[in-house]
Amino acid sequence: MTRLSDKLKALGVELGASSLQAKSENKAAITKLPDMVEGGYTHNDQVFETLAVFDAHYRHGDFKLWLESYNRLKGLIHLDFNLQDLVFIDAETTGLSSGTGTFAFMLGLGWFDDHNAFHVKQIFLPEPACEHEYLCALTEELARFNTIVSFNGKSFDIPLVKTRYMLHSIPSPFEDMAHIDLLHLARRVWRYRLASRTLGELENHILHFTRGEVELPGWMAPKLYLDYLHTRDAAPMKGMFYHNQMDIVSLAALLCVLEKMAGLETESPAELFALAEYLENSKDIPGAIQAYHQTIAAGENTNFATQARYQLGRLHRKAGDWSNAISCWMQAAAASPEACIELAKYYEHQTRDYNEAERWCTFALSLNNRDMIVEEMEYRLTRIIRKRNASIQSAKESSNTGNQGEP
Repeated sequence: MTRLSDKLKALGVELGASSLQAKSENKAAITKLPDMVEGGYTHNDQVFETLAVFDAHYRHGDFKLWLESYNRLKGLIHLDFNLQDLVFIDAETTGLSSGTGTFAFMLGLGWFDDHNAFHVKQIFLPEPACEHEYLCALTEELARFNTIVSFNGKSFDIPLVKTRYMLHSIPSPFEDMAHIDLLHLARRVWRYRLASRTLGELENHILHFTRGEVELPGWMAPKLYLDYLHTRDAAPMKGMFYHNQMDIVSLAALLCVLEKMAGLETESPAELFALAEYLENSKDIPGAIQAYHQTIAAGENTNFATQARYQLGRLHRKAGDWSNAISCWMQAAAASPEACIELAKYYEHQTRDYNEAERWCTFALSLNNRDMIVEEMEYRLTRIIRKRNASIQSAKESSNTGNQGEP
C-alpha cells in the first residue's frame, strides 16, 4: 500500500527539516546586484545605477569613440550639435509592444566629458513599483543634454519611455530635445553593402567589433528581468548589463564612422553611391556630384559606376548643361536602359534627330526586360517612327512644291 508520505512527495510536498535547510542555503547563494556589477542604490534605495568610463584612447573594434570634429556629419543631417551636448540612449524593455504594459527596466546613457572620455551610466529598475523614482533619476541625468543619439529610438525607445512618464504624471524630459537616430542613417548609407543593418550586423561588418562571452542577446531581456523579479538572483542579469553597455558604446563608435562616411572617406562604390543618393535627396547637389564622381573612380566597371553616370547626367540636365548630360549618358548607355531612354528623349525632343532617337530606343529595348519599361519604349519607338516618317513626307512635299514653282 502506498504510504501517505509518498503521495505527498508525488504532489511536490517536501517533508522534514532537510529541505528547509537546503532552501536556506540556496537563498544565501543568490547574487545581489552590487555583487554582480559595480554600482549602487540611489534615490532612497529604489534605483540601482552603474557607471563605466572608457578613456579617449579606447578603440571599439577598428574605431575610436570620438573625433575632433563632426562638421561633415552635421552638414549631412542638417543638425548642429556639440559633442558634449549629446546623450546616447538605449533601453532594455519587458517586451516589443508599445502598449502601457510594456516598460523599460534598464536605460543606458552615454556621454563625453571635456577630456573626450566616454561615460556609460546604466539606470536599473529593481522593482516595477519603484518606476516613479526611476523616471525621476532619468530626468536628472538628462537635464544637461539637448540632443539624443539612439538606434531606432525615434520609433521605439523614446515613445515607450514617454508613455511611462505620462502614466506617472511626470513631465517628459524629451520634449525639447533634438534626436539623431543612427538606424535611419545606417539604412541609407549601407543599403547596398549590407542586407541587414541591425546594430549587431554593423558591429560585425563595419566596426569589426566582437562582443565578449558574457554577452546575452537582447531578445532575452524580458525573460531575464521576469526571472530576476521572481528569484532576486542578479547573476543571470550580468550579460544583460554588458549587452546594454556595449550597445551604447557601439553608438558612439558608429557616430565616428558616419562622420567619415559624410566626408566620403571610403573606397566602397556601394557606400559612395548610397551617400550620393542621400546627398541628392537632401538637396546637396555639389556634394552629390562629388560622391557620384568618386563612385565612378572607385568602381569603374561596376553597376554602381554605371548608375552614377546616369544620375550625373540627370543632374547636369536639370542644370541645363546638355553637353555634360549627353556625355554621361553615352558612357553609361552600354549597360543602362535608363541612359538610353534619356538619349532617345534628347534626340526626339531637343534636336529632332529621329534616326538617333530610334537607334537609342531600339538599343534600350535590347538591354531591358522589365515589362513596364518595354511597353513604354515600344510606345515611344512607334511615336518616333511616326514623327520621322512625317518629317520625311513633309520634306518631300516641300521639295515638290519648290520644283513646281520653277519656270
